Amino acid sequence: TAPGPVKLIEKGLAGPGLLAHVAMSKFQDHLPLTRLVEIYRRGGYETSVSTLCGWVAAVAAEVAAVVARIQEKALSSLLVQTDGSGQKVLDRDDPEGIRKGTMWCLVGDRRYAVFRYARDGTGEEGPWQYLKGREGYVQADASNVFDRLYNGDRARAVEVGCWAHARRKV
Repeated sequence: TAPGPVKLIEKGLAGPGLLAHVAMSKFQDHLPLTRLVEIYRRGGYETSVSTLCGWVAAVAAEVAAVVARIQEKALSSLLVQTDGSGQKVLDRDDPEGIRKGTMWCLVGDRRYAVFRYARDGTGEEGPWQYLKGREGYVQADASNVFDRLYNGDRARAVEVGCWAHARRKV
């Protein structure tokens, strides 16, 4: 017999359509995997969150080169906009079971958007890393975490003010 089609997950049952559905449900529709498991269960398909996590990881690995190219184009843009948002992250090693991580957003020329997760909001795994050496325009809020991008410590970027923050009452 002829060999079967190439699969993203070796010996896996999920095809490209199901993997795309899981990834889109999680990232585009903001649907937690636990809820997706319940939706599938109502439809007669029994699975687990750990299985869906493995599928999402496989999809992420498959598109890593595309994400790297988008980030490359964003970083080579004339204007880079960036900001971070804190979020609660489950952590078994933390006494409370939850700690605060940061999701950093990077947008180049209003066309190329990349999100990067960091374990904290200090900037070490965020803008200090991905904007290291930048000399072009960077638009960010007035948080002191971005100062190292403008003062020559990590980069010599040109600071572009944020009107939304400038209009806030002090």
